[in-house]
Amino acid sequence: MPNMPTPPTPTKPSSDTDYNPTPRRSTRKRPTSPPPPPISSTTPTRRPKRARIQIDSNTSIETLLTSKKSRLGSEGCDLMKCFTYDIFQMFTPAEQSSLASLVPSIDLAQSPPSSLSTTLPERFFNHNRHLRESVHEFQANLGNGFYEPQEWEAMVRGREGSRREFDEWKEQHYEEVWGEQLDQDEAGDEVASLAKTITLKDMCKAGVIRKADRLLYKKNFGGSLNISVEKTVTITSIHPTTQTLTIRSARLTWADITNPTRLETYILDQDGRVAKSRRPNGNAWKSMVLVRGAREVGRLAELREAVARGRLRVRE
Repeated sequence: MPNMPTPPTPTKPSSDTDYNPTPRRSTRKRPTSPPPPPISSTTPTRRPKRARIQIDSNTSIETLLTSKKSRLGSEGCDLMKCFTYDIFQMFTPAEQSSLASLVPSIDLAQSPPSSLSTTLPERFFNHNRHLRESVHEFQANLGNGFYEPQEWEAMVRGREGSRREFDEWKEQHYEEVWGEQLDQDEAGDEVASLAKTITLKDMCKAGVIRKADRLLYKKNFGGSLNISVEKTVTITSIHPTTQTLTIRSARLTWADITNPTRLETYILDQDGRVAKSRRPNGNAWKSMVLVRGAREVGRLAELREAVARGRLRVRE
């Protein structure tokens, strides 16, 4: 058998201090993950906390609902927190039925067809735009003193005076305004032509439109939209010189209104369901009804025509 070479035998270092049986670790740096992005120094804006409304137990319900100093009319009070489904469930079935009777039938129709109760569904409180606008309008009116006893009495007296004056004017001009004397003849064509020149300013000067009157906007957008918009706004003031209108809608106030078209644009923008590109050209005069007190006086288009007929009567 041939002789095989003998492997070398490891030798111990001459000095015990030079011998280290522990394996050496690599000095290479391990890859590290990228550092986290720097934290922005900009502190996000926090929504302001609503003030807690503390109501004196001695304050009467009448004061809470009529006084302009009522805590319910302050901007820090969110009345919508009182109009929730959970709070509604605290009422008895009879009380729920009584409250539901104050709501338009279209909202009651959202209840299950099998239900014989007139209670309100939960989605009425969560998604009803008209409920929210009505609550905000009440709160704004309350804060502005609209329900103060003296203000209310003055408004009632003003409405009664306006009604008497309007009825007297209507009796004096009944034939030329509401009669059937100018159906399709030349005089009727002349009225229609003259009516197009009548402005809101002219109607204010004639006393047809007055402070505290309301304008009810109604318009159906058919086709693929299938949307019906209905909104009531209040005329809070009429400029004594320019006769421009200042109008309040819930918590919004629109000033320097000179024509119904501009007002219609504001109303549709506030409603938000019909985009500007989907709004057809139309006659806004025909879409607005003048309301005085609890009575609808007439559409603006009809009242404008009445003013035109009155002018023709003066000419004759």
